[in-house]
Amino acid sequence: SNSAVLVLGGPHTDRSHMLFQTHPASQAGLLTLTVSRLLANNMIITLSLLETVEDDLVDLLQPQNSQNLKIRHADKRGAIVTGLQEPEIHSHQQFQQILP
Repeated sequence: SNSAVLVLGGPHTDRSHMLFQTHPASQAGLLTLTVSRLLANNMIITLSLLETVEDDLVDLLQPQNSQNLKIRHADKRGAIVTGLQEPEIHSHQQFQQILP
């Protein structure tokens, strides 16, 4: 099953903090909590982080590769961003290591 989390807001609105806060655990961010619960249920997660800034696409996992990103429209899957990094996450430690 596929899921997406969309975070909207202007500069300096704590979007990253809301998603990635990791400590203390009682204040974990939305993405951190979601990943923890999915991993606790022995699920493998494929993660991509995409930022749009005006007409530009930025791969937050590999920003140096952002010039190669293209939006394509598939018949059944909707929009696909080609060139976007999508590593598999098997552990919380691995998740922490790939965060921007």
